[in-house]
Amino acid sequence: MPREDDEYEFDTLWCRRGIYKGLPYILMVKEGQTSKIEALSLVRNLLYSYNLRKELYHNTVPSAFFAWYKGWAELHDFAYFDFLVNISSNTILDERCISELYRQSLKSSSCAVSSRVKVNTSTHQWSLGNLFNNAHRMDDQVRHSHQSQVTHKVTPTPNACQMLKVCEETCGPQVLKNIKDRRPSPMSNIVKQMCSTLEEDDMMMYASSEVTTQQSVHAITYTRPSTTLPEFLAERQNLAFSYCAINLAIIRDTQIHWFERLSSGAELLAWCLPILSLAIIVNFLRAAALAQNIPVLFVLSAIVVLPWMYAVTSAMRLARSWEARLRHLLGFLIMAVAGPFIAIYAVASAVFNLHHVGQRKCKSRRPSATTKIMYSGV
Repeated sequence: MPREDDEYEFDTLWCRRGIYKGLPYILMVKEGQTSKIEALSLVRNLLYSYNLRKELYHNTVPSAFFAWYKGWAELHDFAYFDFLVNISSNTILDERCISELYRQSLKSSSCAVSSRVKVNTSTHQWSLGNLFNNAHRMDDQVRHSHQSQVTHKVTPTPNACQMLKVCEETCGPQVLKNIKDRRPSPMSNIVKQMCSTLEEDDMMMYASSEVTTQQSVHAITYTRPSTTLPEFLAERQNLAFSYCAINLAIIRDTQIHWFERLSSGAELLAWCLPILSLAIIVNFLRAAALAQNIPVLFVLSAIVVLPWMYAVTSAMRLARSWEARLRHLLGFLIMAVAGPFIAIYAVASAVFNLHHVGQRKCKSRRPSATTKIMYSGV
């Protein structure tokens, strides 16, 4: 199925359809320099156009491909499609992940529901780096999940699985156009270049003010664990870059809720000043050791301890076993002791290697050969 216009960047689209263990599927192989965002945009446009096939609706899906797909879907009695599940290729799904996302989507009116990401503990489960990563992810994701109940936007986590409702807000032509317009040109400023390295579903979240998102803390996906110290440091560097890019994208978007933008500004400020944070902690411990300004120390202690108690309590509640709870406790202990020092390294490394970090993240999602997509209807 050759490309008919310049809407999509693939050269040729090879398609195959069939049934695997009773489940109809379509496999698409796209040739050319194609990014994941092109694949996701094509699938979203395809499903939305199929739902509106009986109306006078003009779609940009290649006509030969749409006719071929329409015949397949109607043959299997698909009246319309409700949801689209999007997941990265290097992510492992928990056995209850999809069902939890579906259950959460039925409870709320959100356009998209994303999962919580954990480090895969099947190997190296007691590694100090993996304990730290799990605790750090737990702290961030639970806080953002509760924050989304006010803002109706959740800060996305890399490697999360996402269930999108096939509707105008997520798959309509205007949203897809907004995503395409956000891609930077070679002469764009550094902020826009950084924001362009976000995952495709992250860009969709902030492409329209009508898109409401939520996180299901009970739906879990697993990311690959770090096995060596260089891998751990590289992961912290990439995460620091990702969080910085996400916060910059939120701050730049005037359609985002003011509380969300204010929270992102505070996180970005904390991201930029880890040395100052470490100096505050050192002076706080020094004043406590010398018993100076006791009333002030009590107030500051309460401000510091309450978020930690909130994070630890949430981790204990969401853990599925006592062994998992013990790993979370050790992770938070490591995070309290080594967190400021790791933050200083991650920020400094991300800043000094800014171009290489962004380039590596882009390359990991833009294969130079063919790109394969397989999905089934829900």
